Amino acid sequence: MISRKTVLDAALTLPPDERQDLVKEIWDSPAEHPDTLKLTPAQEEELERCWREYLADRGGGDDWAATKARLLGPEA
Repeated sequence: MISRKTVLDAALTLPPDERQDLVKEIWDSPAEHPDTLKLTPAQEEELERCWREYLADRGGGDDWAATKARLLGPEA
């Protein structure tokens, strides 16, 4: 098996756009096997809390424009 350091060293030799693509592929890869993803009890509790909150007020929340302005400022 190849070591993480070897993989990282090789990845860092790629041009920035290829590294970005690689990161996206790695980031998305756990979703290909959702049965292997395990949440901690705290994560499960938070997910359930958010789900109950959503069910109680499905129309709540902000649209993308309001969220973007809140996060990046009104000029973004």
